[in-house]
Amino acid sequence: MKLAVALQKQGEEHAVSVLRKLAKRSDGSKVVALCRMLFVARKDGAFRAPMWGAPDSLPREDGKPWPLEPIAIINDIPFLVTMGYDIAGKPESASDYVEYCIAECEWNKRNYLALQIYKMRRNAPTVDMEIKAACAKLLILNVPQEKWGEKEWARRWAPFMRAQTKNWNRSLKIKPADFRARKNTLRYLLDDRFDLSSVPKEREDDFYEIIEAFIQGQHHRRDEFIYKIQFTSPDAAELQFSDSGMHGGGVASTRKENGKWVIGLTLYLQ
Repeated sequence: MKLAVALQKQGEEHAVSVLRKLAKRSDGSKVVALCRMLFVARKDGAFRAPMWGAPDSLPREDGKPWPLEPIAIINDIPFLVTMGYDIAGKPESASDYVEYCIAECEWNKRNYLALQIYKMRRNAPTVDMEIKAACAKLLILNVPQEKWGEKEWARRWAPFMRAQTKNWNRSLKIKPADFRARKNTLRYLLDDRFDLSSVPKEREDDFYEIIEAFIQGQHHRRDEFIYKIQFTSPDAAELQFSDSGMHGGGVASTRKENGKWVIGLTLYLQ
């Protein structure tokens, strides 16, 4: 993470020379993750994954490959989503992949703002909270909920994702795949004041869907955390959230339209 930020600051020409050197090291395969962060596809082009074989990746709801395999980036924070590969032949070398990126892709001009914050370490608790929330968002938006209760998840994927978040401890210890199994992940998208036990059992699915709608919302920011959801009718609710910015939070209306919860009017506190 810190190396990606440093290479972006040094500029493309110098960064490319560093990537070439890193690719020749004994652990040169790690440079692929950096390449996926530092390059993007050209207009009307493609940005392929390394030719390492069939990936053993975190399962996705849509069944599609991860676009930046072997990593995924959410809220400008990268997570490794691939444990390994099954290959019968010879895998592409890290050096060859770096040369492919240089020749066929463009330099990513978008700075990783969250990573810059991480590097500066001005507010460690806030940074850790952002990393936890990003991982929670990645899982909620991509991983099929039924997978969370499987032995394979508890044995392999939960520890794998947990290890990538600083001081997360037991936050991804998954129990049976019901609402309770999601609480440890959900709580990183909620304000500390939120009492999960207050959610009526008959509204648990609605509650979860409202959170999904909120974090996918067009105007949602990474520092916004829900601290109250109040159902006003079977198909309507009011959502209150906090943030660390100048507003201090706000209120959003939510409605269930055609069987799907959507976020409506949002008012920020002054």
